Amino acid sequence: SYDLIVVGSYFYLVGAAVHVGEPYTVKRYDGRVFFTLPSFDYRGVITNIYAVGSNAYFMSGSSNIHYFDGTSLTAVFGGLGIIYAALWDDNLYVLAIEGMGPAEVPLYRINGGTLSAIAMPAGTKIFTYPDFAVYNDAIYMMATHVATGDKVLRYDGTGFTDFFIVPGGIRPNERIFIRENTLVIHSGEHGTTSANEY
Repeated sequence: SYDLIVVGSYFYLVGAAVHVGEPYTVKRYDGRVFFTLPSFDYRGVITNIYAVGSNAYFMSGSSNIHYFDGTSLTAVFGGLGIIYAALWDDNLYVLAIEGMGPAEVPLYRINGGTLSAIAMPAGTKIFTYPDFAVYNDAIYMMATHVATGDKVLRYDGTGFTDFFIVPGGIRPNERIFIRENTLVIHSGEHGTTSANEY
């Protein structure tokens, strides 16, 4: 079977493997010709594609990222639990959460094929199912701290700041997202009629 994914100025035709170890077939169409990308091993379905110009990041399964530089595919991230990603300023930012409950993890940045880890403020833990939001040239994410409580952290490319302390704490279904150019923090629970907006 095949999936059609539109990213940037390209159509990606993605063929899903049937058995573990079988290669994917990925073709890219630029409006004129198809280009077949190099094969890479099956690690679950491709869940997202992030484009940076003519290059791209492929997320597959729950915890794998490959980078395509226009010629070759390179595995740049994998094997660290469930991953969440956001593309900002031509870099792919990643949180990787293993196990249940809040955990002390770094924020990863992938620039091309290079992976680096950005340390969170001391004592900060990220929830098991974190949301990312890119808004007003910064990244926002939910976190908790033993001393200062549940909060939304802001990362501006150079450092972290406490953006918003969540009244009553963060619930399991809490969401952070962009709606009509507004940053929204919402519990995600059915029947909830209030949200915090910025």
